[in-house]
Amino acid sequence: MGDNKDGTEKVKFQLREYANLMGGYIGFEKLYEKSVGDSLKVSVYLVKYDRQPLRFIFKYYKGRDKWMLFNLKFDENIDDELEEIMKYEYLVGNEIQ
Repeated sequence: MGDNKDGTEKVKFQLREYANLMGGYIGFEKLYEKSVGDSLKVSVYLVKYDRQPLRFIFKYYKGRDKWMLFNLKFDENIDDELEEIMKYEYLVGNEIQ
């Protein structure tokens, strides 16, 4: 991702479009972070806007001694995952906090 200028410009454009639809930026919070071995890491963030959140998924790779972002995804479709979490919590009898 680092040297792909067309990809970077596309992401910037998409984020501006989302911001226009979602309203004003409020903040963000980390939802999840997991290392897979010594060379891979995934971080998931919720970016909050006035009308609706966006989910960002960052994937990092450490080849030698430096972490590098190798994949970035973002979307507004987190509703299905929330439904799955609620279904799981209901089935195992745990409360959602």
